[in-house]
Amino acid sequence: MAFASDTRLHNRFELEALLGVGGVGSVWQAVDSKSGQKVALKVLHPHLREDAVVCARFRREATIGREINHSAVVRAFECVEDETALSFAMELLEGTTLKAAILSRGRLAIHEVVQITQQCLAGLSAAHQAGVIHRDFKSQNIFICKSGAVKILDFGFARVASAAGLTTKSLVLCTPDYAAPELIAGEIPDARADLYALGVVMYEALTGRLPYRGATPFELLKQHLQAKPPLLRSLRPEVPPGVEEVVLRLLEKDPAQRFASTDAVLRSLEQRPEVIRAGAELNVKGVCPACCEPRDLAWPLCPHCGASAEAHLGGEWMVVLMRAPPRSSKLLAEVVASVGAVPRRLLASGSARAVARLPRVVIKGVGEPLALLLRERCQRKDLQVELRQFSENNSDLLHRSNTPSYVFASGLVGSWAALVGLATLFYFEAGYSNAALGFLIPATPALAGPLVGAAMLRHTHWFLPPLADLPRKQEHMTLPLTLIRQYRDALEQVKVPALRGTLRRVLERALVIHGVGRGGPPHVEMLLDGPRRAALTLASQGIRMGLAAEQALRHLSLAGEAELLSDVETLRHRLQNGGDSSLASLLAKKQAALEQISELERASTLATQRLLRIATALEVASVHVLVAANPRSEEFSQILKDLVSEAQVASEVTREINDPRRNV
Repeated sequence: MAFASDTRLHNRFELEALLGVGGVGSVWQAVDSKSGQKVALKVLHPHLREDAVVCARFRREATIGREINHSAVVRAFECVEDETALSFAMELLEGTTLKAAILSRGRLAIHEVVQITQQCLAGLSAAHQAGVIHRDFKSQNIFICKSGAVKILDFGFARVASAAGLTTKSLVLCTPDYAAPELIAGEIPDARADLYALGVVMYEALTGRLPYRGATPFELLKQHLQAKPPLLRSLRPEVPPGVEEVVLRLLEKDPAQRFASTDAVLRSLEQRPEVIRAGAELNVKGVCPACCEPRDLAWPLCPHCGASAEAHLGGEWMVVLMRAPPRSSKLLAEVVASVGAVPRRLLASGSARAVARLPRVVIKGVGEPLALLLRERCQRKDLQVELRQFSENNSDLLHRSNTPSYVFASGLVGSWAALVGLATLFYFEAGYSNAALGFLIPATPALAGPLVGAAMLRHTHWFLPPLADLPRKQEHMTLPLTLIRQYRDALEQVKVPALRGTLRRVLERALVIHGVGRGGPPHVEMLLDGPRRAALTLASQGIRMGLAAEQALRHLSLAGEAELLSDVETLRHRLQNGGDSSLASLLAKKQAALEQISELERASTLATQRLLRIATALEVASVHVLVAANPRSEEFSQILKDLVSEAQVASEVTREINDPRRNV
């Protein structure tokens, strides 16, 4: 039987929404009437109920979820079975899978990959200690919650020491993209097979692509057995060497050459300082103040949200340091620099006074997203901060360690002195000798002084000097306004995550090429002028292709292809059984509509292919441009030749896209 929303299973679970469908079952958001809580209900496909082995694995998955009590493993509650269905309830998660994040954003920030890896290692360690080998560990089975927590999903193909007879050693059950060589060879796997899959996941998250690609599953499995993956740093030069060493060791063909356990991987990560510091200070020059995604602050707009370079101006939040370890001023300076802020002299000097006599204002006048990001990064370094709004009562921050003495002098004494002086000057200039008027001279500051003091308390933030500032004037490159408007319009219209991610990659690579060499030697700027122009042209064409693909997909979603197919089959059947001849014209219209849907599918595919070609051309060209702008080897002349070749390829792609005979 098929299930739908509002169906009540086991006389207990009210199905609300379908969350996903897999090869074994479907996952629903449901309400448990017994507890009143919302849960994720995994329901076995009805046609698999007759398979005893599949049902046994399904029940075992629920058992594993209950027995592995770890925060990095999704919790399962109980398995329920009756004549209607076989299912088990799990905790309901909010967020996205790692695979979806990579498809929408491309390669992830290095520090983010390291943190996800550490949480995955903790969850795998708990599973391995319980005698469970996942065997299908992949980015689709890693869930990133909105809180940042990581959960390992789907132990349906897991191997348990106490139930190893449910599978045969010759059957490959894992996903080919993440399959360990020993699994492909039909050997009995151990925990190191999961570590191999973890290496594939890290490689994919760091580069945005899988280490092995094949036209067929057989070719893909053969590469896992024989080929070496491309070096990480050849695809992403900023990856620290320590990270690359860990990933390549995880991807060793021989299990004996890999890490022996999850604890060994964790120790290796912790022993490499460059891995621990693989955060924004090594990975990006700053973050977008509007959306907090990594970006170069010299770029005129953010590829993630389209915000301008001045998006941080006018914020009403400040970050206040409440507690900090001794001698942590350099640590705080690194954190504020990671979001694009510039430490002031006291903090930049590394003086212990910067983190003494707290609280102190770290930064002020920023938006809420940037303030939240800074708080998160401070907490990772054991720096306790508090977020304040300008509209709050911040008078508790007015103390000698946080406020210069001249502020107190001007605020508490200067206002009275100024008022008395003005009143006295007005009195003598007017030539008054009235005693009553003379009495008003001291009365005026006595009455006005508290009002001035109250105004100062309402605007306390004016008198609180921060330890760091966001640059109010950025020296950033210029882009054609038409391209900026075109990209922002695309962000508003394109809703498909994969298309948005590809458009972001296109603009990022174009911005990299456009900004390379500026301010350098004249011959370098002249050399790179052609690639810059070609990159902007390609970016514009890429945005156009993305919009075309989105429009075609939107029309497809509204076309109702399944209903049309059903109508066509019904009409054909009726005509074959001697139906009214007027049905023939209706059938022709339905078939014409199906043909239009096919045209839309072809248009969407063509636009997507062109967009991917543009993204690939810009990726390759950006690497060559970066190397050409910083010649450090004897192969510089050859690199220049390759650069010219890539520019020609980019020009050919542009001409092909502009060919009216091939337009979408």
